[in-house]
Amino acid sequence: MGVSTDGLLYYGIELCDVDGEYDLKNAIFEYLGLGDNPKDEYGYPLSLYSFFEKLGKEMGVTFECHGSDKCPAWVVATSYSCAWRASPKDVTSIIRDEIHPYSEWKRILKLVCEAIGVDYSEPKWWLASYWG
Repeated sequence: MGVSTDGLLYYGIELCDVDGEYDLKNAIFEYLGLGDNPKDEYGYPLSLYSFFEKLGKEMGVTFECHGSDKCPAWVVATSYSCAWRASPKDVTSIIRDEIHPYSEWKRILKLVCEAIGVDYSEPKWWLASYWG
């Protein structure tokens, strides 16, 4: 098995740092009234990843993590691009001088934060890495 080394470019909000995944999961599940050990539709423990995957599809955002597989730091993004090791990616369409719907992206990110009970902070363009 190889090691993943990804470069991530996104416009969004940091939800937790690399030490905060457990606290973030507990806070969100508690806020939503899911209890201490929520289950998915198949009866397995609900992971933060599967929860975010479903919510992201419903709300039109991407939940991703940077840092590493052992210490993930979660983000929510309205614009997201990932380049894998030895696979550069052209991001011209993301960064070219065109009008981005920033006010709409901010509105969506505020709704997401309200939906999961986390503090909203001003979104930014971020460049991060993932190793795992």
